Amino acid sequence: MNLASQMLIKLNRIENSYRALRYETVARLDAKYYDTKEHLRSEPRGVSWKPIARDTTWAGDWLTRWFVCDFTATAPCAGKRLFVKAKTGALETLLFVNGEAKGVFDGRAINTPTTNHTVMCIDLKAAKGRKYHLALEAYCGHTRRGGHIDNSEKGLRISKDSDHYEHIDIVIARDDVCAFYYGFLVLRRLMQGMDAASLRRNEIQNGLEDVIAIVDPLPEETGEASWRPKMRRAHAVLKALLARKNGPSMPRAGRLLSRNVVSNGPVQLRIRSVYGIGARSTVTQDMTLWADSPRIDFETRIEWKEIHTLFQAAFDLGVLSDMARYEIQYGHLERPRHTNLDEDKAMFECAVQKWLDISETGFGVALLNDCK
Repeated sequence: MNLASQMLIKLNRIENSYRALRYETVARLDAKYYDTKEHLRSEPRGVSWKPIARDTTWAGDWLTRWFVCDFTATAPCAGKRLFVKAKTGALETLLFVNGEAKGVFDGRAINTPTTNHTVMCIDLKAAKGRKYHLALEAYCGHTRRGGHIDNSEKGLRISKDSDHYEHIDIVIARDDVCAFYYGFLVLRRLMQGMDAASLRRNEIQNGLEDVIAIVDPLPEETGEASWRPKMRRAHAVLKALLARKNGPSMPRAGRLLSRNVVSNGPVQLRIRSVYGIGARSTVTQDMTLWADSPRIDFETRIEWKEIHTLFQAAFDLGVLSDMARYEIQYGHLERPRHTNLDEDKAMFECAVQKWLDISETGFGVALLNDCK
């Protein structure tokens, strides 16, 4: 096994171990359930709820199981961000808190080694005695055949015991662990996207090797008194790497090759810009401003010839707002825009469907997309 493979195994082990330590459980809730094949947009009323034991199996073709439970914030929760961690076993689970949709849990990993959304924030600053009524809509899927000739999309078969309900927990974030984990994740992904000959990549790689040497690779086996002080020492290494920026000679965006006005009439003004990306790629973008509409259209065409390189578009907005609204299934979700914590900095991109909105009093901007 070569050195690169050994390092990859160690990085994976650290990432997986400390991902599991980001949250501390403060309560495991007793739930009740109700099964239906109807598509409901809110918690069912006037139905018979049944108690459910933890670690039980359930499922059925086209079946949705609703879970309900209640929680009153205790003293350890006061002043802290409060989360729900639910393992219903379903493909997707939509969370309602006091009647308001909060977001969707990923129930099972599909074509990825891990699930993406395992916890959901229900309060940014909890208060002792505050009450929360939780309703979870868990859809287990339906039997289907594979969708491709090459069998790249496998079929799904639902039986009565396909899904495994484990628990619904109230958890609080371990802020120091989250800061370490997200800083580690940012630097690892950054290193993977850089050219092998990049000085910045080599600097990050050397720093991650120092982290590997400091932390307990399997903290669950050593105990908190051992792994937590070592993790904090390793986080100091990460913070120093995150504070350093790319050199001034490295372009932050595409090189502008040309810019022309291609249409200027009573209806619209269209400006065409051509950028060079990397060594051989080009991006042509038309920006259209309309005479009688506040909407601005961007049409982008890319001739892409790069490898191991991610292309993204960013919109720098002059809107003063700590929160943004993102479209999700059945509604929208608010997420913070500030960068007070390392985990907030790591959330420079968020999942969204077709729109997001950032607004202050009397002014705002919505970004509309014609795809997901």
